[in-house]
Amino acid sequence: MVNLIQQTNKHMSLRECGGLAKIASKYKSSIVVMNNKNSANAKSMLNVVQLCINANQTLLININGEDEQFAYNDIKKFLREL
Repeated sequence: MVNLIQQTNKHMSLRECGGLAKIASKYKSSIVVMNNKNSANAKSMLNVVQLCINANQTLLININGEDEQFAYNDIKKFLREL
């Protein structure tokens, strides 16, 4: 299991949530995004949108599976480029 803690630079709109879901869907690993007390399956754009991720919010992303390190690297890169 790999945990990624990342602070967002801006509000995640539908476009950004869709981008995260698209990246997460490429991997077999389970990927869960958490903010505050809520969590969502990162492979579902609608679930991520429901988190209402705002600017300067800290996200915890749990990645668990056979390709977790590759998923970690891609998601980390994506979030830093927002």
